[in-house]
Amino acid sequence: SNFSQPPPHPIPTVCAVPKTSLAGLSNRKLRCIGIDDEDLPRLVHKILISHFLDADEESCSIGRTREEQAAFVDVAMGVRNPDLSYTQGEPIQADVVLLDENIDERADPPVMGSLLCA
Repeated sequence: SNFSQPPPHPIPTVCAVPKTSLAGLSNRKLRCIGIDDEDLPRLVHKILISHFLDADEESCSIGRTREEQAAFVDVAMGVRNPDLSYTQGEPIQADVVLLDENIDERADPPVMGSLLCA
């Protein structure tokens, strides 16, 4: 029977990377910023950020409004805070970003995760 044969390609698995290797040589917690235009994926980002990545208190997921979508790169680069106010002092860039691909495809130009990180 064909069921006893191994699959032709390995089945992908999800693996966890130890927090110490993610944090590198820094003593601070990770800064994680996500973007999604839908509520449920932002909630999943929040759970991932707080419960699995043990990220800092400024970590979040934004993208509900067009203003948040337009400010995402500034927030990820540490120029703006998650509330979209401008950062005082030295900016802290995100260590991890979580990107939705189809954020606002009706916008001109479209807001797409792959374009935000290009």
